[in-house]
Amino acid sequence: MDDARYQSLIQDDLNHWVHPLFHPDGHQQPVLIERGDGIYVYGADGARYIDGLSALWNVAVGHGRSELGEAAARQMSTLAFNNSYEGYTNEPAIRLAQIHTRIVPVHSHYNIHADAMHYALPLRSTQCSNATAID
Repeated sequence: MDDARYQSLIQDDLNHWVHPLFHPDGHQQPVLIERGDGIYVYGADGARYIDGLSALWNVAVGHGRSELGEAAARQMSTLAFNNSYEGYTNEPAIRLAQIHTRIVPVHSHYNIHADAMHYALPLRSTQCSNATAID
């Protein structure tokens, strides 16, 4: 990506996007991520970075997993999101919880957020290479 396009995108970013945990002084020359593959993301300048933050929230099995994109498209064509607060549930969430409780010890079912990283790191290296999308 040439510098003029980069600068234009960054200016648009500063003018229009409200980032979480943001201060303009720390965002004058941000890394512009173009793509991801596995555990890596790649900047517009071609630099490769380990994507540590996405794995904390939403990309624990890596970027570029076409089978997960296809499963997500199928699910989003029916139901893109549903809250899971008291009084609401949905079949894909129930099925995922069933799989989770087969993989992670039962006591973690009640403390999922506190234990998530404790179990996610070993699982990522041993089981996610064989992970499949849930239909």
